[in-house]
Amino acid sequence: MGGDRPTLASRNRLPALTLNMISLLGYTDPLSVTAGDQLDVKVSVESEAPSYSAQLVRLYCGDDDPDGPGYRDVELDSSVNGEYPARRQRTRCGSYVHVPIGDETNSFTALVMVWATQLGAREQVLMGRWCAQSRRGFALLVTDEGRPQLRLGDGVGGYAELTLETPLIEREWTVVAASFDVKEKTAELISHRQAFSPRQPRSHREQAFIETTVDCARLPLLMGACLVGELPDTTAHFNGKLERPRLSGSAVPLGQWRALLDQPTTGITAEALVGAWDFAQEMGTTRVVDQSGNGHHGETVNLPTRAVTSSQWDGTVQRPVDNPGHYAAIQLHDDDVYDVGWDTDFRFRVPENLASGVYAFRLRDGSGEDYVPFFVRPHAHATRARIAFLASTATYIAYINNRSAVNETLEEMQWGSLTELGPEDVYLSAHPELGVCVYDSHADGTPVFYSSRHRPILNTRPHSKPWNFCADLHIIGWLDRLGYNVDVIADEDLDSLGSELLDGYAVLITGTHPEYWSAPMLDALDAYKSSGGRLMYLGGNGFYWRISFSKHLPGALECRKTGGVRLLDPPAGERCHSFDGELGGLWRHLGRSPQKNTGVGTTAFGFADCGYFLRGPDSGNPRAAFVFEDVDDGPIGDFGLTGGAVGLEIDRTDRALGTPDHCLVLAVSAPMGRFYVPAPEETPFLHPALPGDENPNVRAEMVFYEGPNGSAVFSTGSISWAASLPHHDYDNNVSQITRNVLDRFLDPAPFPAMNDT
Repeated sequence: MGGDRPTLASRNRLPALTLNMISLLGYTDPLSVTAGDQLDVKVSVESEAPSYSAQLVRLYCGDDDPDGPGYRDVELDSSVNGEYPARRQRTRCGSYVHVPIGDETNSFTALVMVWATQLGAREQVLMGRWCAQSRRGFALLVTDEGRPQLRLGDGVGGYAELTLETPLIEREWTVVAASFDVKEKTAELISHRQAFSPRQPRSHREQAFIETTVDCARLPLLMGACLVGELPDTTAHFNGKLERPRLSGSAVPLGQWRALLDQPTTGITAEALVGAWDFAQEMGTTRVVDQSGNGHHGETVNLPTRAVTSSQWDGTVQRPVDNPGHYAAIQLHDDDVYDVGWDTDFRFRVPENLASGVYAFRLRDGSGEDYVPFFVRPHAHATRARIAFLASTATYIAYINNRSAVNETLEEMQWGSLTELGPEDVYLSAHPELGVCVYDSHADGTPVFYSSRHRPILNTRPHSKPWNFCADLHIIGWLDRLGYNVDVIADEDLDSLGSELLDGYAVLITGTHPEYWSAPMLDALDAYKSSGGRLMYLGGNGFYWRISFSKHLPGALECRKTGGVRLLDPPAGERCHSFDGELGGLWRHLGRSPQKNTGVGTTAFGFADCGYFLRGPDSGNPRAAFVFEDVDDGPIGDFGLTGGAVGLEIDRTDRALGTPDHCLVLAVSAPMGRFYVPAPEETPFLHPALPGDENPNVRAEMVFYEGPNGSAVFSTGSISWAASLPHHDYDNNVSQITRNVLDRFLDPAPFPAMNDT
C-alpha cells in the first residue's frame, strides 16, 4: 500500500550549497502584535547591494513543494513598503555582567571563585575594569594556556602582567585573587583550589614590583568579558561559572583573601570594600545584587545561566529556594545571546484595519531575499472570529537556528531522510554569533537552557522545510482555501494574557508541533476547555516540555530537559528554572501529561517515510459519526507532502497517564517501520526499545472525546497530518475529516450525553 507515495528522501535531496546563498537577514521586535502596536524591523545586508526593498505580505502557504498547492502570499499596501539603505549590522554575542562603577581605582584587590569549562583556546577575562584597545585599567583573566593572570595599564604606555605558572583545572572550583598597591608598586596574584590533591599544591602565588599605574576612569566593572573600546563592544568572553566576586579599594594582603570572600561586609576587609556581589539573589531577573551597601548593583547581559550550583553545593538540596547559597554562581558562555543588538531599520505601526493573521516583510536586495514573519492578533476590543489558531511561537523560539541538521547530516542521516542541509543550515554553520537554542550545546559542551527571539530566526521562514512554522502554514492555507474566518494568536500572548485571550472563541486549533508549554499557558487552556471551548490538536509531540517565559526579558524562554528526547541532561542539582524557580522537564513527569490535555501524548519519532491511519476500534461509535461523514472505509492519509498523514513524531493514548475513560480511538496508524523508535520516556529500565516494525506502542492514534459544559477535544496525534491537507487540491479524506470536525465544533449544539449513545 502506498508504494508510489512521495517519500521524504525524494523531496529532500542535499542541494549544492555555497556560503553566500543568504545575502540579507532580518527580524522583528516583537514577534506578535495587535492594532496600534509598533513593530521594529531590523535588517542586515550581507551583500554589496546599496539598498534593499521591503514589502508587507500576508502568508497563507509557505511550502513551495511542486507536488503541493504552491507557495502563496498576498502583497499588501503599507506606508513602510519601499527602498532602504543597506548596511551590515554587527552581531554581538557572549554573556557578561556589567557593573557601572564610576569611581577611580588606584590600589585594589579583586577576587572571584572560578569554575572554568573551556581552557586553552584563548584569553578569557574573569573580572576587571579593562579596555583592550587602549590597554587601560586592570583585568583578572586566564591566558590562552589557562593560567591566571593580572593585567595592569595606564593607557599611555604603562603596562604590566603578572602570571601564575600553574594553569587552572577545568570544572574545578578555584579562588583567583589579585591585589595592587599603587604606593608600594607591588602586585600579588594567587590561586587556591577547593579540592584537595596529594599530588598537587592547592595554592599558587606570585609577587612582583610594578612600575606602571592603573587608570580606570570611566571604565565599568565587567565580569566574564572586557571592553574592546566602549560598550556594547566586548571581547575575551569567559566560559564557565563565577561565584562571589569581590572588589576592594585597597591592596588587601592576600593572606586575608578568605575574609574578603566569606565575610566581606563584617570582616577586617570591610572598610575599603567597593562591591560584593551575590548571584543567588534575584536570579529570575537580570539584576546582580551588591551586598556591600555601596549600591554597585549590576546587570547581566545576553542571558548567562543562573540557578546553577556553586562551590558550596553538596547535593543536599535540589532547589535554589531551599538554600540559595548553594546556587550563588552564574554561568557564562561566549555564545550566549539574548539580543544580537541590531539597530532598527524601519518601524511599522499596525493599522486598525489589518486583519489578524500571519504576515511577513519580504526583503530583497537584488541577489537574494528574506522573509521576516510576525503575527497579528485581534485587538482586545475588536470583533473576534469564532476560530482561533494558536501559533506555536514558543516552539519556534526553542528551535531557533537549530544547528542539529548539520550534525545529523554529517552522521549519515542515521534517523532517515528528513535531515537536509538548506541555505540556512550552511549559513548558521559559518555564523555561530547568531547564538544557540535548546537543541544545541554551548561551545564548552554544557547544555543550553535559554532561547530568545531577538535575532534572525532562519528556520522560521516560508520556503523552508515542512517543519514547525512552514508546516503550520499548511493549516493556515487550508483554513483560507475552505473559506474559514480565523484569528491568529501566539504562545507568548497566551502566557502573558491568560485565558482572556481565548474568550469568545468556539474552537481553538493548534499547529502541527505545539511542543513547548508554560504553566500559565496550560492554565489558560484548562480554563478555556472547562468553560466549553473546543480544541483541535492537529499535530504531534505537543504539550511536551515545560518552559518558563521571562518576566524581565521579553521573548526569552527557559527549558531544562530531563527524561525526554533531549541532547543533554542538566547537571546535577540544576533542574529548576531560574525564571520562576519551578522544576523543569517533561510535563508528563510533572503531573500534567499531554494525555490529560488532548487524550494522546508523545510515544515515538522517526524522520523517515510517513504512514497512514486505518479505522480504529471506536470509529463506528455514534458519538463520533460526524467525524467520518463522506469518508470511505479505506486508509486515511496514504498521501501527502511528507509521504503520509502519520509520521515524524506521533502520539497515542495511555489511560495510566490521563487519557479519559470515555476517549474514543477513531483511527490507528498502520505499522510505522523500523526507523520509528520509542521516545526515551516510553522505554523504562529493562523494557526493550523495539522499533516500529516490532513495537505495538509505536503508533499514532486519532481521538475524540467530550468535556464539561459542551467542550470537546479532537486530536490527530501526528505532526505530518497537516502536510496531507492540500493533497488533490484539498479534496481528500484528511481534509474532509478535519472539515467535518471543525464544522461540528463550530456548531453550538451540545454533544449527546455519553449515556445517550
